[in-house]
Amino acid sequence: MAIFALFSMLSKETGFMLVLLLPAFYYFLNRKTPLTFHLTVIGFFVIIVSALLSLGNRIYIVENSYLQTIIKGLKLGGLFLYKIFNWSLITPYSACLLEGIGNLAVALTLITLTGLIILIAAGYKRKSPLSFFALWIIITVVPGLYVSLSKNYRLPGSDRFLYSVMPAVAFLLVFFLFKYLKKASIAAVSVLIVLSAYSSHKQSSIWHDNYSLWRAASVQCKNQWTYPLLGYALSALEKNPSEAEMLLQKIINGTDSGRLKTLYPAESSLYRLNAIVRLGTFYEKRKKLKGANQLFERALKEFDKLLADYPRITRWELGGINYLIGYHYYLRAVREQRMDYIKTALKQADYAIKYRPTDIKPYQLKTDILLGIKDCKNAYREIATMYKLFGRTKAVLNTISKFKKICTYSSESLEPHH
Repeated sequence: MAIFALFSMLSKETGFMLVLLLPAFYYFLNRKTPLTFHLTVIGFFVIIVSALLSLGNRIYIVENSYLQTIIKGLKLGGLFLYKIFNWSLITPYSACLLEGIGNLAVALTLITLTGLIILIAAGYKRKSPLSFFALWIIITVVPGLYVSLSKNYRLPGSDRFLYSVMPAVAFLLVFFLFKYLKKASIAAVSVLIVLSAYSSHKQSSIWHDNYSLWRAASVQCKNQWTYPLLGYALSALEKNPSEAEMLLQKIINGTDSGRLKTLYPAESSLYRLNAIVRLGTFYEKRKKLKGANQLFERALKEFDKLLADYPRITRWELGGINYLIGYHYYLRAVREQRMDYIKTALKQADYAIKYRPTDIKPYQLKTDILLGIKDCKNAYREIATMYKLFGRTKAVLNTISKFKKICTYSSESLEPHH
């Protein structure tokens, strides 16, 4: 837990949770303030409901079924509760464990939530700290579930949950026991934290780089789950290109045939598309242009089908996929002198901006394409947007310099005057 705490104190999720817990501290220290008690309980419930709705929306986007969303949410909750009490399951990726616990996960979630609701109700009726004990557990678990589905984090899979939740749980345990059970309990908890830290350190030794992490995650899931297999393939691109090529081909063939498994239905299409684009980029860099062209032509069809099947999908990965497709068609348009490919490249750049609005690379791609066809008016607008979003960064200044060389008529007014 100490190691989890060390990492998590640097993460916004844990800091966010600790801030949310401040009203509870205030209540514990000021027992004679019932207004604080009521406001704290109401605040906690608002946060919990908001987090659950957000979590449910993320699942619904890729399930397109309310019933399946509820079932999957319960299973995820059970999986993470199951992992808390099974330290041997601290692994890089745990989706494949869902198959193993199935209905047990649903039962575990329902039983836990029922118990916590009873504790909250009983504690609230008596204005007892017991309700805060239950609320505190929920407020650490729910953000953990949300964080575990986030893609922009340092570890894949459900261990994002552990990294966020464990410090708060340890903190709760120490504080609660200090308040009610005093010195002997604090000593016992301190020993437990040290032992847990040692256990965590031993089990996390595989996480020294992306390649070993994703390979271990995929092997743990018997190389049958698309998400860790894709992570394994992408991390192998630098270390072992021939292995990466084989793994990307395996993902494409495996998702085509249905042999590979995913947590959500949309992921099969999304990760197949990602593998197709990455393999196409791999071929293009090695001058295997015929193979690259075929893969990117297929990628366009796969992307259109993905949007038709899952119109609400807005995954971050899509922005990277669109960027690579757009970049390929821009290079191909230059090679083959095809204006229709320019239109395709611009359309993909627009999609990349839509899905990755905070990433400068799609804006650069679109501007480069517009400058390539000397569409100075639209290039100017795009650069103005880049300047507004990203400021005077090196990338923006380089783009402005490129613009001035090609489009001289408005270069004087390009940068805002101060």
